[in-house]
Amino acid sequence: MTPFALFRGRISSIVALEHLYHREHHLYPQAVLLTHDDRGFLETLVGDGRPLLILSAVLLVGCGAFAVFQAATGHFLPHDTVYLGMTAPEICAVQDCRVLYFMIHDRV
Repeated sequence: MTPFALFRGRISSIVALEHLYHREHHLYPQAVLLTHDDRGFLETLVGDGRPLLILSAVLLVGCGAFAVFQAATGHFLPHDTVYLGMTAPEICAVQDCRVLYFMIHDRV
């Protein structure tokens, strides 16, 4: 091939690609709209819901770890003490700490 034929081939391929690009966007104008991301911050943050599921899972694991910690130390939560009207050492005096051990076991 002559250098002119090679040059003409390159130019015609560029023109053909440019024509194809404009033809595609003329036939499918919604394709242009799909390239722009107009989502807001909250919609982007939430996405398809996976980040919220992960956050829920992390919070549940944290709550479970706190419950295991409370059970391991043998302390009651404040609302337990108010409801029972007794502290952990006072309950331990009843039935050789069986009630206290059951409550700790039941919490976990």
